[in-house]
Amino acid sequence: NYHYTGFGEVLYFLCGFTLRAVWVRSYEIDSIY
Repeated sequence: NYHYTGFGEVLYFLCGFTLRAVWVRSYEIDSIY
């Protein structure tokens, strides 16, 4: 149970970090061009 919870927290953090990185990168590209 604690393994599943830890994995879920890490997965949620990675997903949020990835989406934020992609959003920032796309925003920078829109600003440059």
